[in-house]
Amino acid sequence: MKNRFYLIVILVTLLFGAWTYLEHRVVQSLAQTYEELARLPIYTYVNDTNLVSPLLEKLRQIPDLDSLKHETGFQAAQELITAYDLPLDENMIADYRFPDLITITFPPSAKGIAAKTETMKLLNEHLPEENIDSQSAAYDRLLHSLEQQKTQRQGYTFLMGMIMFILLGRGLPLIFEQKQYQWQARKSRNVVDMMRLKKSRLKRTFLLMILPVALVTLGYYALGYFKLLESSNLWQFFAYMGLISVLSSLVHYFAFRKYEQDDILSQPLPAVQPADTPEEPNA
Repeated sequence: MKNRFYLIVILVTLLFGAWTYLEHRVVQSLAQTYEELARLPIYTYVNDTNLVSPLLEKLRQIPDLDSLKHETGFQAAQELITAYDLPLDENMIADYRFPDLITITFPPSAKGIAAKTETMKLLNEHLPEENIDSQSAAYDRLLHSLEQQKTQRQGYTFLMGMIMFILLGRGLPLIFEQKQYQWQARKSRNVVDMMRLKKSRLKRTFLLMILPVALVTLGYYALGYFKLLESSNLWQFFAYMGLISVLSSLVHYFAFRKYEQDDILSQPLPAVQPADTPEEPNA
C-alpha cells in the first residue's frame, strides 16, 4: 500500500511539474512581447528650441522611463548621414535648420506601458501630432497581443487549478485512503490499530500537501541556478499552487472523515444480552 501512495506522490509531482512548465512558457512569451514593446520608442521632433528644456524637465518627472535622449537638429542630421551613408557632409547641411530630436524609451514591463501612456498625454499637450512618432500601429498590435496572452493565461490557470483541486481533493488520494481503511477494517477494528491508521493517514495527507509543490518549486529554481533553464520569477504562481494543494488537502481530509463516520454508523450495534431475572422467593 505504501508503494501505491508513493506512486500517487510521483504522479501529483509530475502534474504540478507539467503545469509549471506551461506557466514558464507563457511567462516567457509575455516577457518577449514586453521586450518587443520596449523596442518601439517615441521620437519627438521639437522645432521651437525654447520649448526643449521645459519639455525635458517635465518628461524627467515621469516615473519608470528607461531612457531620455536629447539631440540637437544638427547632431541628429549627422547621425542620419552616418547611419545611412548619405553623400553629404557637415558643410552641406550647415545652412539648414533641423528640429531637435528627443528619443524616449521604456522598460519591458507593465510599468513601461503605463509610463508610455502618460508620456503620450504630456507630449500631445505641448506638440502637434505630426511631430510625435510613437510607432502607434505596431505598438497597438503588440499591446492587443499582450492582452490576449494575459486573458488566455488567466483562463488556463483557473482551469488547471480546478483540475488539480478536484484531483487532490476528491480523486486519487481519497480513493487510496478508502481502500486503506477498508483493508484495515477487514483485518482488525480494535482501537489501537485504527488510531495507528489515523496517525499514518494524517502523515500522508501532510506529505501530499507539501512534498509535490516543494519538489517542483525547488526543482524549477535549481534548473535556473545551474543555467539549465532560463527561470522566471514565478513566486506568485507557486504560492497559488501551494494554496490549491492546501485547500484540496483540507477537502480530502474532511471528505474522508465523513466517509469514516458514515462507515462507523453503518456497522450493526453489538447484541445486548438480557440480564438474568432473579427467582422470586417461595411464599
